[in-house]
Amino acid sequence: MKAINKIFIVIGLMCSLSTFSQSPNEKDFKKNRMLNQHLISSQQNNSSSSVALAYNVNSVNIQQVGHYNSIKVNYVSKNSSSELTQYGNSNKITQYKNSQTLNEKIYQKGTNNEVFEISNRPMESSNSQVVQKGTNLRVEKYGTNSIGANMKINMDGTNRTVIIRNF
Repeated sequence: MKAINKIFIVIGLMCSLSTFSQSPNEKDFKKNRMLNQHLISSQQNNSSSSVALAYNVNSVNIQQVGHYNSIKVNYVSKNSSSELTQYGNSNKITQYKNSQTLNEKIYQKGTNNEVFEISNRPMESSNSQVVQKGTNLRVEKYGTNSIGANMKINMDGTNRTVIIRNF
């Protein structure tokens, strides 16, 4: 009898469902509502980056389809908007950026493509666009200056590397 009671208690504990909830205050509610509205508007419009920069919102939109894709980003910025998209396998994005405003768009389609960026210019803006379509394409960007402020890189093909040094 005691064994049966213990079995029911163990089964009851294993099958129990517990939920926890937070009661947000009014300030958190308004902030979440503003962020949700921004998210909805950015999905409806193609100009999500300008919306984010106009409202002092930092946003990173990541879309990955495939296997073994990886994204590692570390941004320090007052206003930022990033759209990072990977279609394919074994694509990699690594970014370490410190800038006043940040507007990034990276699109990778293919296999084994890589974008690596390091920039530490907290008083300057960083706007860049990288499109990679192919296999074994690599972009390395070091630094930011006025020459490469609004740089757009389009890569097609196989086994290509672009190295940019902005100092």
